[in-house]
Amino acid sequence: EFRAMLADLDNVSFSPRYRCEWGTWGIVAATLAASEIMLRDHPQAGHVYLASGSCLPLRPVQDLNAYLAARPRTDFIESVTIEDVVWTKGGFDRERFTLRFPFSWKKNRRLFDRYVDLQRRLKMQRTIPAGLEPHLGSQWWCLRRRTVEWVLEFTLQRRDVMRFFRTTWIPDETFFQTIVRHL
Repeated sequence: EFRAMLADLDNVSFSPRYRCEWGTWGIVAATLAASEIMLRDHPQAGHVYLASGSCLPLRPVQDLNAYLAARPRTDFIESVTIEDVVWTKGGFDRERFTLRFPFSWKKNRRLFDRYVDLQRRLKMQRTIPAGLEPHLGSQWWCLRRRTVEWVLEFTLQRRDVMRFFRTTWIPDETFFQTIVRHL
């Protein structure tokens, strides 16, 4: 019904649905899939803007388009090292990259906590993929078309990085922030 209501708009595309549990890989997988479709279906787009359904523009969309058109070589993404942020304090900072998080914090909290505790007690740590320095930031961003193309190309070349981020804590706040900085 939703697709049918928007069928007459040639600037709207749909991507496959993904299970997007809080703090898990699904939102990154959905963003990557939607980015591929966006680039394919909208060759005129100079930027890809990722925002939540509750992020409503405060100004007319034409103003946003004009602002981005005037900045064709600018990416807008928060990307800082663990040492540069205070919002991870009291939670997972470096551990979000060195421990594995295969269980949903929301749906399997007990299993999640027990697995984190087990990894800490056994001093289990995984290695961050070669050449990457972990970065954090907001999950909402606006990237140049070419930057998104580079990210998609990178995901095909570095399967080790893809495997790594699948079990990273809250990957929507770390994957793009790390990869864009790396590229």
